Amino acid sequence: PKVTANMSTSYALDNDDICCEICSLPEPLVFAPCNHSACLKCMERICLSKSEHHTRRFDDDNDDESVVEDKIIASCPSRGRCPFCRKCFDIFNLKYLQSNSYVYEKKIKIEDTSLKGLKFSDKKVNNEKMISFENKPEISIYRQINGDREHVATRDFNIAFHYHEKYKIFSGTIDWEKSEEALAEGKYKQWEVIMQFSSDFRYVQRGSIIKTPNNDITSTPEYPMDGEWLVTWQNSGRDSGSVASINVIENSFSCFGITYHLKYESNVVYFDWPTHPGVRQVVESGVDLSRKPSGPDIDSIVVWTFIDPGPQRIVWKRKSNQRTVVDLRGYTFSNISSERRQMEKPVYVPTTPWGNTFIQAYTVGLASYHFISSTGEGEDGAYISYEHERCSSWPTFDNGLTVPSRVPFADLSYDEETRTFRGKIP
Repeated sequence: PKVTANMSTSYALDNDDICCEICSLPEPLVFAPCNHSACLKCMERICLSKSEHHTRRFDDDNDDESVVEDKIIASCPSRGRCPFCRKCFDIFNLKYLQSNSYVYEKKIKIEDTSLKGLKFSDKKVNNEKMISFENKPEISIYRQINGDREHVATRDFNIAFHYHEKYKIFSGTIDWEKSEEALAEGKYKQWEVIMQFSSDFRYVQRGSIIKTPNNDITSTPEYPMDGEWLVTWQNSGRDSGSVASINVIENSFSCFGITYHLKYESNVVYFDWPTHPGVRQVVESGVDLSRKPSGPDIDSIVVWTFIDPGPQRIVWKRKSNQRTVVDLRGYTFSNISSERRQMEKPVYVPTTPWGNTFIQAYTVGLASYHFISSTGEGEDGAYISYEHERCSSWPTFDNGLTVPSRVPFADLSYDEETRTFRGKIP
């Protein structure tokens, strides 16, 4: 149903048997700013369980505003589209139909949340953002200047913020003063920060920094490759079928959970592969910063080749140069608090699985298998670990919850004669 101006509170109170039009269950209804209503569980599921159907407004909507809105919804765990009119809404703006009160009231004290005392950093080559929840929510910006890490600015979030305890979603805004706009990495007057943390608060799972620009200040060519790109891998000049979408943010991007950093030298653009020492990817064509310092136009093609070793060419097609939305999926905002639980280093025990850790991609915590004790229960027995930051690029479950940091096996057994382990994941 849609809440109309002449729908009185008594009408809602006298009709407690109104069912949700999505799940058809007689649940208490909430409504979005567009005045369409459904039960809270369904409205939250729309935001937390993303698909292209949930994010796009209409098939023929390709104007700049809708493209930015689609990007925000795709990356923000608290944003979604109304299933009735396709307008954007935020779960923190939902109200109960009966009382007309907000479902989630704003908070003022960080002590009222599980974020108290935590700090997260996105350390990169030339700059760093640090978001702290030690005493109050605040953000600090650092930059590498002549090889030294120097503090640039610190700003408190506005006094009231939202935090969803179950889904671990924080939402707050920062108003930059005039003197600080130039420091806000692109001359923006306000940042809206929405973050969903991993189940153990080891890293930020997904979210966005939505930046409101000061239109009186021209943009900087400091990040000429920033924006969204479609990536295609080629072998012998032919597409291999491998395609990915990446977002370059302040000269850095993540692809399949690995973070890369663009570098510029004498009009040459390149980056090194952190997982393959000696492999460097260099722009062959499509970028000429001496003629166009702001970078390639929309739909431009950039061809990359490898400096030995590497048989492939990689083609980037620019989808946007929109710098007002920073997509935090795979952005590696990681927890640097002293309270953070440390992952054990793997050891090798040749006679039994117990005491061993089995890893993939040389990475502990990337769906690694840990065998602790045959007599232990829960994490003291055996478990799968998803604790590494590279898991931050993985999607959430259909219910909106993030991937657990550790998933223990139940009903463990091990046959020494056949060397067969059996266990159940509940």
